[in-house]
Amino acid sequence: MKTQVFLCTAAALALSVGAASAASPWPVSVLGAWPMSANQSTLTLTITSQTGTTTCMNIKGTLVDTVGGPSNIVGYYCPDSGKISFLRNSTTTGLTFQAFTGNLSYPGTTTYMAGVFEQEGQPTPGEYDFFAEKRASK
Repeated sequence: MKTQVFLCTAAALALSVGAASAASPWPVSVLGAWPMSANQSTLTLTITSQTGTTTCMNIKGTLVDTVGGPSNIVGYYCPDSGKISFLRNSTTTGLTFQAFTGNLSYPGTTTYMAGVFEQEGQPTPGEYDFFAEKRASK
């Protein structure tokens, strides 16, 4: 009897977990402009392309710093987990100088993105925080 109760409980738990993960709560798309703060700098992340048919999709766009100017970004976004990662590359040399990794919030009136980025090379190498948000279209 205890074995049957245990098996029924385990089966019910497995079904409820499967049902909960069947529909992803994260945004399907990250396209658009994301006002961003990164290590006390004001930037705008604009994701212009999101392609692919796998769990994680390729993204491309620009990251414009109010002081340092524009740069290109390439990376990926996973709608099933809310994970995002992208490299910031120089528009003149193509070299990567920052690597961003973060997560998105569940969508609502505002969707949030937050994480860390690694600064490569000068002026101050290290790991820093970033935060971005995107308001829902009306």
